[in-house]
Amino acid sequence: MNHLKWIAVLGLSLSLSLPSQAWAMALPAVALAQAGAGGKATEAAPVTGTAKAQVSAAPRPQTPKDRASTERDIKLYRKYGHRSSKWNELIAPGFESFDGGNLATAFVFLQRAYDRGCRDGLVLFRLGLYQESRKAYREAAGLLDLAAKKISTQYPSHPLAKEIDSHAARALYQIDDYDGALSHIREALKYTPDDFMLLFMGGQIQRTKKLYSQARVLMERALAVKIPEGMDRDETRRTVLNELVAITYELGDYDACASYADQVLAMAPHDRTARSYKQKVEHERHLQKQREIIERMVK
Repeated sequence: MNHLKWIAVLGLSLSLSLPSQAWAMALPAVALAQAGAGGKATEAAPVTGTAKAQVSAAPRPQTPKDRASTERDIKLYRKYGHRSSKWNELIAPGFESFDGGNLATAFVFLQRAYDRGCRDGLVLFRLGLYQESRKAYREAAGLLDLAAKKISTQYPSHPLAKEIDSHAARALYQIDDYDGALSHIREALKYTPDDFMLLFMGGQIQRTKKLYSQARVLMERALAVKIPEGMDRDETRRTVLNELVAITYELGDYDACASYADQVLAMAPHDRTARSYKQKVEHERHLQKQREIIERMVK
């Protein structure tokens, strides 16, 4: 299974494609456009203040590679999965329907297995994605969080073992469980250290927790990595820079704050966030000069 591919219409929608499967999904958003417009994305406020965009991706026909992945998962389940005669017969048709894009049919099979006691990681994963497609994010978060724990023990060599934390982080972020999301982000970054969305999401969470040094590290990494295809590069860069404007100001690194603000203003001269913070920096520098003058006079 390939890594996540995020495609965004900046600040309005994000989409995800998992090429080895055909599923329609709804995702959480990281509010990328508001910072450029002087919105809440760069304020030291909870992430809940940012807009959370929705997306849906149309199912596509199943390819031979998809079918091979489905057959592999069925075989793995039969060998390593959480098996029982109570639900074994439901798994293969559930996987086949889900991976073929027939989500409603898949849900009937897999939910019935779940209700009978099945807690298999591959089942939980598919049920979690299905709940995301229905925008039932709390249910999705619970399922994907549990799937991450199960897959690491049941299927440690499965490609999903390196990706499931990204899914769990995304779902937990959506329901504002930032501590849970951050834990999965840390795990996911071990396998995909240059994942822009993970870095940005983690940085934003750390900022809202007022852990500014950690937030700065993640946001500066996000600034350095490749921006995902489909995202507006200038607006995305502007948003990350505005996050760094706010973070470095809180750290008292006014030179860095001014530098990041200047980069934003070179792209968007009327950006309210950058202009506001630059004025704050100039005010702080003025106060510092006054303090220095007073100190010299006292001496």
